[in-house]
Amino acid sequence: MADTLTIEDIHEGIKEALSKAFPSLETVDDYPTEEGKIATPAAFLNLAAIEPDDEGDGDDGTERLISTLRWELSLVLGKVPTKEIKRQTRVMAANVSLWVKGNRFGLRVRPAAFMRAEPDDFSPVLSRYAPWVVEFEQTVALGESVWDDTAVVPDAIYVSMVPYTGLEHVDDYVEVTA
Repeated sequence: MADTLTIEDIHEGIKEALSKAFPSLETVDDYPTEEGKIATPAAFLNLAAIEPDDEGDGDDGTERLISTLRWELSLVLGKVPTKEIKRQTRVMAANVSLWVKGNRFGLRVRPAAFMRAEPDDFSPVLSRYAPWVVEFEQTVALGESVWDDTAVVPDAIYVSMVPYTGLEHVDDYVEVTA
């Protein structure tokens, strides 16, 4: 099947795009754990929610799951929250917010919508680092399409009007051109 998109693909696409856009980040990962020391500056991606698509009826004719993914990107610039680190963290949050807005991360998805950037008070693993979180949403089509892309693509399209249709009226058809 063509155009299969998974949550894993999206995670990796966002992380790869973030690493390229912000090469100063020492760590670009998802779901931080308490194990080990974090190499800073760092960014951690978290899929916070999978919600129904609000813009459509959830069906694009392929039987894939059309949904809005809500992402949180936690930014950590240093362990000791000095005045300079706090300022740099906010500047990085603003820069990442600008980068996120409208980004597709190299994937066949709708452009990302920036939601907010604020201190990340809800991450116990990162609490000692004074992180900020950038939140964004992206509508995607998850799973396999029922269409396998093996159908024949027509070279030309012809139209006619009733009652001049069918094999007996082949000469009555007109080619549709651009």
